[in-house]
Amino acid sequence: MTDEERARSDENNALQDATLQAVSAVRDAVQACFDSDAARLDERVFSTLRRLFAFMSERSQAISFLVSAGYVWDAEIIVRSFYEAHAKIWFICLTPESGRRALVDEFWDTTSAVHNRRRAAQAAEAAAVSRRQGDSDDALVLSSLTREDIFPADPLNKQGRRTVEQKWSFAEIVRHLQKSGSADFDLSNLGGLLHMYGQASHMIHADESALDTMLDRQLREKTELRTLAEAHVCRIFSDQAHCWLFSLMALRHACGLPKDPGPDLVARLSHLNALIRPYTERFNAGQAAFYQRCAENSD
Repeated sequence: MTDEERARSDENNALQDATLQAVSAVRDAVQACFDSDAARLDERVFSTLRRLFAFMSERSQAISFLVSAGYVWDAEIIVRSFYEAHAKIWFICLTPESGRRALVDEFWDTTSAVHNRRRAAQAAEAAAVSRRQGDSDDALVLSSLTREDIFPADPLNKQGRRTVEQKWSFAEIVRHLQKSGSADFDLSNLGGLLHMYGQASHMIHADESALDTMLDRQLREKTELRTLAEAHVCRIFSDQAHCWLFSLMALRHACGLPKDPGPDLVARLSHLNALIRPYTERFNAGQAAFYQRCAENSD
């Protein structure tokens, strides 16, 4: 290993350690918030937020593992689910207290019934295939999913179901928060997540954009590819830590606690940002000429 490679490896390890330490510290603060006697939350709201944080935390661990193993695009796919959980946390926490329980009831009851209707239709088709293939056991299991006495369907029409599903979609939650979120939070930059959420969606759907992205990576010159890949990891780590911190602040707000996360967590995120900066600068320096030519050709 050359001196440059050794220095780069040490730099990468420091970055990953700082991310894990920051996320761990925020996770502890989230737990302390839930355990606080001062937390003022309706029981169902409290339970829902706990479960969303637990789901998100497991996705966060998966992201860290995949990045450390070199599966960065696979981590990006999990980032999409990670974003989804955070958006629902923000949506619930930043809704005024008077409307928070109704929102949570809609999350569990109305959306569940909408999903039951779609699941029943899909299960009925799968059950029919199982019967044709002589698999009575699978057919019996699948048929149970069509029973409204077990899985009640919603009474909404098609437009009503579409409206509910759209309301709880990631993009719609982000737009709603930008327009109508809490005045105590600056949500003007939240829309920046939509682009990377869309990129992760391409990977999930294995569409033409996903294939072109993979081809682009294969065609990059080795040094440029390394800089690009490192910048990609930095963006994932940055999103991971900052989403955690913002969700902590939103939770503290919902619990009636000061939203300020405290100097220790701010210092940890500032340290992480400082470690990320050289990667960003290297990447931007390598791309500047190309994008400048693009800008000139578009004029």
